[in-house]
Amino acid sequence: MTRVLLALISSLILPPAGAAPTDAASPASAAQAPLSTATFLAEMHDLRRLARWPSPPYKLVQFSSYDRRSNLPQGPHWFANADGFGGEQVPSFAGVLEAAQNGGETGYLICDVQQPGVIVRTWSAAIEGRLRVFLDDAAEPIYDGAADEFLMRRYRYYAGLLNIDPAAAGGAFEQRQANYFPIAFAKRCRMIWIGNINKVHFYQVQVRTYPAGTPIRSFAPDDLRAYAAEVGATVEALRPREQAEPPADAQKVEFRYNLFANRSTDALRIEDGPGALGMLQIRLLSHDVEAALRGVVMRIYFDDFSSPQVQCPVGDFFGLAPGRVAYETLPFHVTADGLMTCRFVMPFARSCSIRFDNTTSSPIQLQGVAWRVPWGWDENAMHFRAKWRVQHDLLAQPRDAACDLPFLVARGQGVYVGTAVYLMNPSPIPTCAGNWWGEGDEKVFVDDDRLPSAFGTGSEDYFNYAWSSPDIFEYAYFSQPICSGPDTRGYITNNRWHIADAIPFQSFLAFYMELWSHVDTPGLSYARIGYHYARPGLIDDHVPPQHADLRVPPVPAWAPVALGAAAHATFFEAEQAALLETGGEGQEAPASVESDPLASGGKLVSLKRRAEGAAQLRLKIAAPAAGRYAVILTCQSGPLACEIGGRIADQPLTSGNGETSRRLHSPKGPRLVNLWYEPVDLPQGDSTLTLDVTSGPLRIDFVWIQPRE
Repeated sequence: MTRVLLALISSLILPPAGAAPTDAASPASAAQAPLSTATFLAEMHDLRRLARWPSPPYKLVQFSSYDRRSNLPQGPHWFANADGFGGEQVPSFAGVLEAAQNGGETGYLICDVQQPGVIVRTWSAAIEGRLRVFLDDAAEPIYDGAADEFLMRRYRYYAGLLNIDPAAAGGAFEQRQANYFPIAFAKRCRMIWIGNINKVHFYQVQVRTYPAGTPIRSFAPDDLRAYAAEVGATVEALRPREQAEPPADAQKVEFRYNLFANRSTDALRIEDGPGALGMLQIRLLSHDVEAALRGVVMRIYFDDFSSPQVQCPVGDFFGLAPGRVAYETLPFHVTADGLMTCRFVMPFARSCSIRFDNTTSSPIQLQGVAWRVPWGWDENAMHFRAKWRVQHDLLAQPRDAACDLPFLVARGQGVYVGTAVYLMNPSPIPTCAGNWWGEGDEKVFVDDDRLPSAFGTGSEDYFNYAWSSPDIFEYAYFSQPICSGPDTRGYITNNRWHIADAIPFQSFLAFYMELWSHVDTPGLSYARIGYHYARPGLIDDHVPPQHADLRVPPVPAWAPVALGAAAHATFFEAEQAALLETGGEGQEAPASVESDPLASGGKLVSLKRRAEGAAQLRLKIAAPAAGRYAVILTCQSGPLACEIGGRIADQPLTSGNGETSRRLHSPKGPRLVNLWYEPVDLPQGDSTLTLDVTSGPLRIDFVWIQPRE
């Protein structure tokens, strides 16, 4: 490969798709106090600043390992997917600095930003090799070491240099696969990856670029000591809380109504602006909470606009679909008893009105609290906006049959601050390596971008996790509170909040996410919201939801299919394979067959322990041929923990780390999970699988065996 001169590469300012990160605004005044690590730490938890146009202004750009063949919107390789797996046709970097010798390591340019800025977010699923990070004109790098250490654990790295306990920071900076510890630079940031292009190298680096002349104090490792108070305040602000705390300067305004079926109700009117809603809390009481959360639409009007700035089903707005699940992020908080809280600030110049449309056929009780705070409306103040959209019965497809789904297309001035998606994935493949819906990338066009300012590497990467993980998790800036399974089948909810990495746009924004599934999947439902602020006058592509849209699509009846990571598997439904005359000391009742709409065939086998001692369930498993097989149990995991062990054909079932006892526990609610066990030798024909339940109830959907060499 031709050597590219370092001096030439360094002269370029390249966002991930090749457009220069510039800003038309005038440079900041030389008298302005320099921005510093302290500034950017404070902004990590300051939700109020999002409601004003940023000062000084900046543009957010993302450098990532996206497939460089995707260089023409809707062109021949627009959905190409070689995003850092290794061995891609075109290196997933801004440039090649040094030719490889005999297949060895090479230097690659991730970015060279030649204007003031700050790294606000980095992410990696996995990356080999070494990373060198240079700030300003320094001859020596501020970081030179393992690439994954900087991208995922840099606060921990710098804390170690200073003998600071990194555990004190908790999950404030290291949020699953992402890292949000800011790295500021006064003039320049250059990042070089040194590694073997044939090995894995997934990365995302998000940078705010400021106009030339903006005063910024560059990061130094000693900032962890110098700004220890700011670090502590950030950690405290981002820690989990049992309840959402109202703003200290807030005035409480309560409202309660009976929302009659198929009626609209004006629930709140504030006319003494300027002001803002500093926090909004809602609770819906209904005999069918799931239908109520999707079927009641909340409309919020600021300053008597004809169209509402917020128009969403109540549950979706607060991050719940379907049903009610407790979770917490920085801007949204839901308790187990159904109190839903939004902490995004909602300013208005004159007035604020909230209306609820009950599109269901049943009355619903509404309880609400609006926390009003003082707010000065000026030319930098913006309205909060969130508008819901859905496509039911989509055909999700892979490769060139993928499609770009719009989240928000808007003309005007504003700041994008968050994304939520709600899916019903009907795939009959029982594992995420086959039923994964989110192979597609986010593509964010800002202002006059020819190619996206942010071009991602996968939907789960955008949401800060990796490898289509079915785990339930929550962090300050994102969560996956619902994933009903098995793996990524069924209902899924993902959200991500752009707080440190909010995306300003001067005149235009288009946010798309590819719908790119592992296999053809008809009948998928995909609802979503793009949360943003905007100056009055913004127009968007929103179409109000219709009554037919406001439903929770049921997961269709299914039976597992042997494709993807389940290829060549043989499945045994528990209700057909179980020998229901179960026994065991302490067992007071036999196993029973229960209905469950998420289960294969709509049924699963339940074994409940009602006394001390172990309970036992036996199932008949028939291998199609003698050989070595992995054994997988697909069970329901729920709030009541279950401890199980097992054996088949007189061989113990062991996990990958050698454990013979497995624990099933999902505190947020029931979901189907796969328990994978190490391969065992099975004869052709019948074998008995014995499961010993030492605590809690066992609910098992099906068993599958898969041949191994």
